[in-house]
Parts: sequence; structure tokens; C-alpha cells
Amino acid sequence: MMCGMCEAHVQNAIRKAGYMNVKANHHSGNCVVISEESIDPELIKEPLEKLGYRILETHSEPYEKKGVFSFFHRKK
Repeated sequence: MMCGMCEAHVQNAIRKAGYMNVKANHHSGNCVVISEESIDPELIKEPLEKLGYRILETHSEPYEKKGVFSFFHRKK
């Protein structure tokens, strides 16, 4: 990805594959997809390849939502 429009194209392609929470960053060359279900790289591979992009690496980990007050501990 070279610019903000590249980010938009990548994000739109992945959203069309069924994943709504997508954030691409052309500075880092990364794209983060957050999903409650496991992500199938094969579902996003073809749409990205049509745009001239390819998946170099995938990494998956459980998503832990962090609330505004998650860092405060109540004293007993």
C-alpha cells in the first residue's frame, strides 16, 4: 500500500468478503481485521489479489475488549 486510497481499497475488499471491522495502514503495510469468528485468509486472498495485493503473513489471537475503566482496581 502506498497511500490512503490504497488503504481504502484494501479495507473495502476485505469488508466485501464479510469482515466489517478492518483497519489498513499504508505506513506499516499492515491490515488488522477484528472478528468474533475465526478469520479465513482464503476468503480475503482472492479479492486482494484482484487489486494487486497479496497476503504475506497472518496472525490470529483472541480479541480482548478494553473498556475505559479496565485499568482501575477497586480497593476492598
